[in-house]
Amino acid sequence: MAKASGWGSEDRGFRPEGDRPLVDKSNKIMFYVYLLKSIKSEKSYVGFTEKQVEERLGEHNQGSNKFTKANRPFILIYYEKFYCKQDAIYRENFLKSGIGNRLVKIIMREFGTERSSDG
Repeated sequence: MAKASGWGSEDRGFRPEGDRPLVDKSNKIMFYVYLLKSIKSEKSYVGFTEKQVEERLGEHNQGSNKFTKANRPFILIYYEKFYCKQDAIYRENFLKSGIGNRLVKIIMREFGTERSSDG
């Protein structure tokens, strides 16, 4: 039986040997796909950014585009981090598709506040 290294190690936790840490300690540009929820209308918003998610949330709450201006304020419900810009764009497009929208509704129901817009 293979033994995974790092078991009991305080700084690594339990990860297979050679596994990269989830935290990016380099100066590489990261890409994010995020899900916001409007406190006002309870509508969801899926977006993509190269900025820090909290910074982009602030811009949305200042009304950076037509939709967010009309539905602000927003709270951050969920985000995913990518090393590859194209992967992030594909993920954003998927979450805006029919099947991806079902996943957005599940995430909103599980991680959003008390009420859900889909009943």
